[in-house]
Amino acid sequence: MDKYSIINAKIVLKDTIVENSSLLVIDGIIMDIGGEAQGEVIDANGMYLAPGFIDMHIHGAGGYGSDLNITQENLASMVSFLESKGITTFNLATCCSLSMLEKMKTYLEASSYLAEHVAGVYFEGPFINPEKKGGLPIDSISKPNISYLNEILSYKVDGKPIVRVMTVAPELEGADEIIKILNQNKVRVAFGHSMTDYTTASNYSGVHITHLYNAQRGLDHKKPGIALYPFVDKEATYELICDGVHVDLDLVDFTLSTIKPNRHCLISDGMSFCGLGAGKGKYLGKDIYSDGKACYYSDNNVLIGSACLITETGKNLVKRSVLTIPELFVSSSLNPAKVLGLSDRGQIKKGLRADLILLDDELNVQRVFKAYNPGLKMLSECSRCCN
Repeated sequence: MDKYSIINAKIVLKDTIVENSSLLVIDGIIMDIGGEAQGEVIDANGMYLAPGFIDMHIHGAGGYGSDLNITQENLASMVSFLESKGITTFNLATCCSLSMLEKMKTYLEASSYLAEHVAGVYFEGPFINPEKKGGLPIDSISKPNISYLNEILSYKVDGKPIVRVMTVAPELEGADEIIKILNQNKVRVAFGHSMTDYTTASNYSGVHITHLYNAQRGLDHKKPGIALYPFVDKEATYELICDGVHVDLDLVDFTLSTIKPNRHCLISDGMSFCGLGAGKGKYLGKDIYSDGKACYYSDNNVLIGSACLITETGKNLVKRSVLTIPELFVSSSLNPAKVLGLSDRGQIKKGLRADLILLDDELNVQRVFKAYNPGLKMLSECSRCCN
């Protein structure tokens, strides 16, 4: 039995911070909060103890990512890099590719280590509007097709589709049936990469919105697009990229001050350079570059993703007093877990997984605890941890 206690911690709960408290973990599960220490004792020395970050929409980080030639070792290295930054679960985002799904199925079934970190796949498409494709390849886009959707949903792990979230443009002919089938299979429907107006989107309730404001019609005062949707529909959830490039920070602040934090999911939409600073590389066979804040295609300077992890953008939101520390972890742990259907993680609560991070007063990650894989697993260890 694996048992340890973390003492002298400022424990970040859903609505508050409990000072000078303790937490007991047995076999990867949080068993007690505020009780007596048992097992190995770890002194937090007054640092914040919070749930691990969950990035529900990230294409890559640390030099690795969801390119079509992704390997199991590549994915394990991305997991290790993100875990070292306090991101203990993520959903790998990609454009629509059946070969990618086949690889991900193989990797997640072969490796319990990967399966404990990677929630599944976030498909941006294929049933989206080409006019709002953003950085997605045109050949990854198609009209709504039920046979194609059923093929996508046939790739499963533990009886559930690998695709956890799918972006759909609701204005497309045939989108209604696509949305119905996704809901039946418990795949979260997300509206995005769309030219739809708010009126069309409002025919549906409680939908998730892919990277609010980006690759969609905005808050036009005469004909608003789906960017208005989460402001009006109180059951809707939405993603926001807070790197200051994808969305102006004044609009970020307005959005987060207007919509309650319990519906906001902080995402990176990060590419392979995420967390590494400036550089050059490739994505889907095309040259890309990063200026340290965002990533672009080299030939046309089209914005394709962020270079900032949610650990950094979240820290900045707290520094600017846009979010409190508990609200940050509601936005970056609890809400993404709910959207992804992960009821076993996302907050510090008895009975949930002990995916935990210690942070100093500047919210820099100092130590990571993973429920079922304590300690970091580097690529050099992959022969052990991936079997």
